[in-house]
Amino acid sequence: TNLHVNNFTFNNGTLGDMGIYGYWDNEHKGIFLDADMNENDLGLTSVTGFIYPIAPNGGLDLTIAAKGTNIKFLEEYMKGIATDVNGRAYGSVRLHGPFKGLNLEGDLLTDASLRIGILNTSFALNDSLRFTSNGISFKDIQLTDPETQSGKLNGELKYQHFKNLSYHFDINAYNLLVMNTHETPDMPFFGKIYASGNTTISGNQAGLNV
Repeated sequence: TNLHVNNFTFNNGTLGDMGIYGYWDNEHKGIFLDADMNENDLGLTSVTGFIYPIAPNGGLDLTIAAKGTNIKFLEEYMKGIATDVNGRAYGSVRLHGPFKGLNLEGDLLTDASLRIGILNTSFALNDSLRFTSNGISFKDIQLTDPETQSGKLNGELKYQHFKNLSYHFDINAYNLLVMNTHETPDMPFFGKIYASGNTTISGNQAGLNV
């Protein structure tokens, strides 16, 4: 079949107009998929591979090539830790596994920003991220806060099939805005914190350690 989808979105992230070519492959017992998405020339995304709809081995194995792909869709997998995920990605990743246990593996160069919810501060990053079956690893990532101070980030955002999120980050900074919270009934302490030196931030969806 050949299909055309206008203004395709995934997890509230706009990926653009999509053209899909697909057919049933009897040898692989799956649907071969070849799709291209064009977001008004802001981002181009290509997806090729197989979808396996037959139980009990249902799942998929897709290669995603990103050329300025909108990364807003990642916010769904980081909720509870990060919000306001925005930016573009370049590179290639493989999305594979059973439908209830998908893995994402590969390398992406990102020009992005996100807000760490419990800290209420945003960071911009423009560097390479490595995706593994256990999470996202960060190595010497350049961070910039909203006041243009910068630092280096190393660490991991861990998950199991995009669930049970936890994180451990080591930040080397000079006067970096690492916290900007306000008084709320749920927050026992609040304020604005600038950090210089080495800072470790770890925790999960239930809480934070600094």
